[in-house]
Amino acid sequence: PLTLQTNIDPSIERSNKARNSVLFIGKLDYQPNEQAVVYFLEEIFGSLISKHPELRFVLIGKNPTQKIKSLLSSYGGKVDHITFAEDLYPYMDNSFCSVAPMLSGAGMQTKIIDAMTYAVPVVTTSIGFGDFKFKNGVEIIIADGDQNIVDEISNLYVNTVNGHAIGVNGKAAVEQEYGKNAFSRLYSEVLLDE
Repeated sequence: PLTLQTNIDPSIERSNKARNSVLFIGKLDYQPNEQAVVYFLEEIFGSLISKHPELRFVLIGKNPTQKIKSLLSSYGGKVDHITFAEDLYPYMDNSFCSVAPMLSGAGMQTKIIDAMTYAVPVVTTSIGFGDFKFKNGVEIIIADGDQNIVDEISNLYVNTVNGHAIGVNGKAAVEQEYGKNAFSRLYSEVLLDE
């Protein structure tokens, strides 16, 4: 089993304020991330802002491709692109959810762990979810298909109590699976098996 060492600070709390941003974090010239962002902007975000015109999309990542750049400009002031963030907290705190609408790629999506560490609810596809063991609908949201993704993000925006619960549950799950005690737990399991 893989144990990911993260700097999970259990004292990080999200402020109690209204949020209207959807967040994506990732290196933008990595083909699966480019594909996910293009998919989100072409197929998802337009439907979301037609339902909720106040929504914004915050994209954190360096090296945007030309395709991403042209899509960003097509949404005017609705999309913010940040190439580098020394501190993710302000962006996480302003986001009601993080998205990982992956259509390809393999391996652990650290963007999911990052958001869950801050108690930000995550909407991802089955491909983005990969081999994680998180509970769908309790600690994370898995949605495939344009309308399902739109519906799940919209539900998190409208139903803030549900979004808060998923965020808190997700943070606890990440702390349990990848936090400081995960290595100790794994080490103990290995010793006890001998």
